[in-house]
Amino acid sequence: MTPMSLPDPIGLKPGRFSVLAVSIAVLAAAYLADRIAYWTWNWDTAASRFQYPQILDVEIGPSAFAIPSDLLVNTRQKAALASGRRSVPKLSLEVTWPELSAVPQKYPASRTANRTITIDLESNPGRETMRARLDPFYRRLARGGELDGPAGLTVLRLSRKNASSDIIAFDPTTPNGFIARCSQDASTGNSVCHRAVAFQKGIEIRYRFDRDLLADWQVIEHSILGKVTSFRRIKPG
Repeated sequence: MTPMSLPDPIGLKPGRFSVLAVSIAVLAAAYLADRIAYWTWNWDTAASRFQYPQILDVEIGPSAFAIPSDLLVNTRQKAALASGRRSVPKLSLEVTWPELSAVPQKYPASRTANRTITIDLESNPGRETMRARLDPFYRRLARGGELDGPAGLTVLRLSRKNASSDIIAFDPTTPNGFIARCSQDASTGNSVCHRAVAFQKGIEIRYRFDRDLLADWQVIEHSILGKVTSFRRIKPG
């Protein structure tokens, strides 16, 4: 059996090893301090560029609202309101569903399209409602009879070629209740539902949502009305 032996000493004096260890520690501390300074500067720069949504005061018809700027769709209108304009006939907003928050700008539109709801607040002195046109207009245009739709809705098919590409969906239990028209968007190919509801005297809410969300029509309507109500302010004067 070969006898075991320890390796020969390297001949480095203890004092030199201490100097080497201290040098390595100093270099490591300097590098760490440099990295901390770098990331702190970048964090401060990014934070200084981040802006909280500005609350914009706007009058639409007889009503006044205070609306977060990041919900507005039209950038020109946003800039005009931010610079002092107060009255507009129509205001378009975009929110995500179900959060009803601003649409994240960092995501491509295709990623959020099916859960993005567009809301138009519009001055309306007395436009005829879709519900008023149900019997004299939509029923006459319908292809075939009434069909059962999602979540208690009744469906009328208006398209002759594609039975599902253009429909009217309405709540049969309430005379003046929910009604929406869902049709295929020519630019995107998505099926979108359009709904208009009187919010208060002189103000109409028009909103658009993906047809895949039609089964949630009751929750969507309740949530949107509540969201718009939270924006209301007392009109000065």
